[in-house]
Amino acid sequence: VFFGGQPWVIQCAEKSSHVDSTVAAAAPVLAANAPPYSMVQTAAVPCAQTLPSGKTVYQRFKLDRSIEPLVLLFVNGNKPQVVPTDYLRSTRDFVKRVSDASKVKISQVVTPSTFGRACLSKNNKVCVIVLPFTDLTAEHNASLLRLAGAHRAMQFAVVNTNSVELSVERSLPKLDNPEPTDMVRVVATRVFPDNSA
Repeated sequence: VFFGGQPWVIQCAEKSSHVDSTVAAAAPVLAANAPPYSMVQTAAVPCAQTLPSGKTVYQRFKLDRSIEPLVLLFVNGNKPQVVPTDYLRSTRDFVKRVSDASKVKISQVVTPSTFGRACLSKNNKVCVIVLPFTDLTAEHNASLLRLAGAHRAMQFAVVNTNSVELSVERSLPKLDNPEPTDMVRVVATRVFPDNSA
């Protein structure tokens, strides 16, 4: 639930508390989301119970126990986002905000700095870098969205090779035919805590 990457809405609910009515009403709607939105699962979790790590959910994610109800969005293997309590005033607004936040995201790299934000800022995350020779076709885009949706704990980035050249490109095989092609090159890399890739 916490690190798998698929979207989950979690409410911290101890024995004496009840699931928020907005979360309960939104659960079947979020579970039925269709593209471009992602199916979002919901659960009530006793956040004060000790995890195998020896910490509670509150401790593990440094959560403010005074927030009531405490509702979290886990997505893409990232740290949880605390859902502001004012989002819980309307089921419709809650569904929209959670759905928007849980969309599959593919970064578009048009400058070196956007590549850094897309692929180099997440320790221990695999980044799948797509290096097309020409603009991606609709079929390529659809396939990429399916792949990114199935592997939510990875980062995905499409590089505009006309404006950004990555050093990794120099080590890739060259095309025999220099004419534009709808083929794409795909590289996977990982950034480690010491910032090596």
